[in-house]
Amino acid sequence: AMMIRHRFLVVFILVSNPVLTISAQMSDPFLSEPAPPAPARLPSPAPVHAPPPTPARPSAAAKPTVGSSTTAPSASSKQPAGLVGKQNGIVSVLPTKPEPSAQTAPSSSTEQAISTSQPPQDSVHTSSSNELFQRGYSAYQTRDYAEAQRLYLLGADKGDADCMHGLGYFYAEGLGVKRDYGLAQTWYQRSADHGRKEALYNIGLLYWQGGPGMPRDVQEAVRRFKLSADGGFSTSAFMIGRIYRDGDGVRQNIAEAMQWFKQAADQGYVDAMTELGGMYASGQGTLRDCATARRWFGMAASRGSVQAQAWLVANQSCS
Repeated sequence: AMMIRHRFLVVFILVSNPVLTISAQMSDPFLSEPAPPAPARLPSPAPVHAPPPTPARPSAAAKPTVGSSTTAPSASSKQPAGLVGKQNGIVSVLPTKPEPSAQTAPSSSTEQAISTSQPPQDSVHTSSSNELFQRGYSAYQTRDYAEAQRLYLLGADKGDADCMHGLGYFYAEGLGVKRDYGLAQTWYQRSADHGRKEALYNIGLLYWQGGPGMPRDVQEAVRRFKLSADGGFSTSAFMIGRIYRDGDGVRQNIAEAMQWFKQAADQGYVDAMTELGGMYASGQGTLRDCATARRWFGMAASRGSVQAQAWLVANQSCS
């Protein structure tokens, strides 16, 4: 009788206490075999606006190194990484703007919109567009945004795509003018019409973020990103992959995301390689394949990805 009473007490405790019941089930090795832990998805870089190019006149936009206030790397360098944040899981990290000094800070009179139609008239209007661009970029580096805008406007009036792109960047960032995505789009579009692929990417980014003068429109952002990606701009292909991966404003489609990540990775975009590595390692949208995961992580690691290098060290048994 005491044995029966003891068994009844154990059953009663388990049934009346769901925490103990779950704990008992989880600790019983005969109930189920635990699945191998999936590696956490590596954080993706946040998108950045491509700022004015360097005077070397590269085919793609160069941007100041984050945290730097002096020089900008060449366009052949990879797109900079960003930080994970709150907007759709991502904060759009823009290049760090240099702190104005007492010698170089623009006066309050420069904080005004610049006409997008009539450039100022002075002696430099006889200079070539290349000279205007060179001088405008020098002014930009010294934080004299009003002078940079004045020279870029003169160059844009002569049909210079880089000057148009620089004006779009100033309006997108609010450098010396009130931030206005509508005007930024106008100048970016003019630059794109003159052959700048990254200008289409920047327009897509404006629509993806949404801001002053432009409501958020992910569908339109994807359309612009595709136009840029079709022109070979790998950052745009990567952004499309992220949008489909996260279901951000579109129906989530992991297979579609993998296709865009692969396009970007095939063009040498390192962060797309780590995305593919993570997908194959965890079996997200595909069969779990450690060999393929190691291949993509290895390619990214060989190009300097610290995240990929860390994964390879931590997952040596994955083969």
